[in-house]
Amino acid sequence: MLDDNVFACKDWREIFAELESTGKRFAFKQGLDIRLTNREKAAALARAKYRGDVTFAFDNIADEREFRRGAENFRAECDKQAKAYLLCGFYQRGLDELRDLFKRLDVLAEYRILPYLMRHERYENDEYRAIYVDLARWLNQPGFFKKLSFLEFAEKAGSRKTRSTLASNELAPLTLWLERRFWN
Repeated sequence: MLDDNVFACKDWREIFAELESTGKRFAFKQGLDIRLTNREKAAALARAKYRGDVTFAFDNIADEREFRRGAENFRAECDKQAKAYLLCGFYQRGLDELRDLFKRLDVLAEYRILPYLMRHERYENDEYRAIYVDLARWLNQPGFFKKLSFLEFAEKAGSRKTRSTLASNELAPLTLWLERRFWN
């Protein structure tokens, strides 16, 4: 299924009924808009023969309130594994972007939603480019993310640039997040 915003469609019920009637498994190829997920829509996802993780998007911390509402509805009705695409490097840069990214990780952890980092091309010009590369390597492999903090991952991965940046005082405001294990 290519429509990543099926819940915005007035005919979403009919679409899900048709999918259900086929008896076949399916998946949406893009992140669903969790902000549109009410209890009825979450129940439809729970009943569906959905293949793989139910994927949402959480691109901006400014959407936290709406994301939480949708995640609460989703978790109230559905116990399927979920993940969320996290866009970085688009809205802001530097420590502000990293701080907001880790805030989004906190929200995802609360609802047991796995992260998947998507770097906007602007990250290439960010002073923390190496950190974004290693964050993607850490977050996009659940086996690492579930078992290690970012600092532990950077140490095991042997990323010199990331480790030297993490050791500097400039990232001191993020220390607790960098040391935190999000998935227990």
